[in-house]
Amino acid sequence: MDEELAAFTVHQGPETIAPTTEYEGTNASRFALMAPLGPVREDSQASDGVVATEHLVQFGLNPELMRTRDSVAGERAGQEAEFFFESYRPGMELTELRYTAFNALNTEARLDARLAFLAAGLGSALERESVTAASAVLTSVPPPEAPSPAAGWRGWPYRFLTRHIDSLRFTDPLLEFVPFPDEDGEAAATVPWDGEAWQRYCSYWLGEVGKDADPASLSAAVRFLAQVRVEIAERSADPIVRELAFASYLNLPGGAAPSPPSAAPAAPAGETTLVSTMVHGTWGWKGAWWYPGGDFHRYIASGIRPALYAGGQEFSWSGAYSTNQRAIGGNRFVRWVQAVGGADGLGTVFGHSYGGEIIARAVNAGSTIDEVVFLSAPVHAHHRRMLSAVRRVVDVRLPFDIVLTAARASQKLPPAGNVVEYVVKQNLWSHGATHNPEVWASEGIATAVGL
Repeated sequence: MDEELAAFTVHQGPETIAPTTEYEGTNASRFALMAPLGPVREDSQASDGVVATEHLVQFGLNPELMRTRDSVAGERAGQEAEFFFESYRPGMELTELRYTAFNALNTEARLDARLAFLAAGLGSALERESVTAASAVLTSVPPPEAPSPAAGWRGWPYRFLTRHIDSLRFTDPLLEFVPFPDEDGEAAATVPWDGEAWQRYCSYWLGEVGKDADPASLSAAVRFLAQVRVEIAERSADPIVRELAFASYLNLPGGAAPSPPSAAPAAPAGETTLVSTMVHGTWGWKGAWWYPGGDFHRYIASGIRPALYAGGQEFSWSGAYSTNQRAIGGNRFVRWVQAVGGADGLGTVFGHSYGGEIIARAVNAGSTIDEVVFLSAPVHAHHRRMLSAVRRVVDVRLPFDIVLTAARASQKLPPAGNVVEYVVKQNLWSHGATHNPEVWASEGIATAVGL
């Protein structure tokens, strides 16, 4: 099965919080929604525009949570820890905590139940919802400030590194934790998923931290468990699980990025063909969809944009999760547009995910591009600024993008007369589904948006 076409059914009833494969898509979405409902960290992107009231209603969550988020922002960490310690007892099944926290979120719009809900999801035996909760933890639970060594603090993750559970097979990831996956975003060697062992492992350590009732230890322990979970997920045989794990990196601070240079001097005017092209997203350079001969490239070139570039010097960038690398990619795309398009520039440019930022940076630097098609693109200031510099923008996205939501990435362009939005009709797991030709053909996307 093509995993980009893997769909899930949306459920709303409270009984659907049960940890079953039937409800896993809905519950993964619920865990993802906890990220933008969390407190805004100083070193992360703001979560405005990430979640709307209709998203909460869609997945059976109390819409009052939006109001609660704005009213208790400054007190959240302590309140969330207090709820956890009041609700979770050592030896308690994580499923029971899951029900308790979900009930508090829904019946009373108690956002202080958010961390307990995420911790319960993190310890789920289901692979996809577990890693979604882990990514949401890493993008929305601020790391605690550890006391100085002189204070004699021996909290988390110190205990993880000095005390092991030899009967479980998660000791190695603790000692060999790699904070970033291989540069191509694929697992070098897959690790079979043992959900029951992982659930026991999380229950043990959450029980240990529950004995201390220390908020700093709680947030450190939950974050460290989430890091371990993400590292294991990066080695999963399931590409959807790997995508969900990568959400944890999308909101990392990247530091100040250099400004793109001005566009290169225009080439001499002459007979030019207005070509189109595609720009892959993070870790997308190894994929084939955007490259001549790739499935989406063939589909678009077959009649939608016959002048799609296939000249042997296709544009690609590093695809690294880095503001600096996206700035470099934008600079290089400026030169590529000038070299290929000359004075007339390019026709239509398709950009998936952070490939959209590469395009936006180039447009803002002066590159001439007639039309941009965003495919599941996180929206930042670069995208908003470029709108007035192109004739038309087509924004194709999923009805609910689990990866971008867990990453707290804004997904909505501001209203503009030259923006055409298309929301895919199917609820799909994959962040990459918007560049799948079967999705485009089955829904007639090209015709619907006027390509």
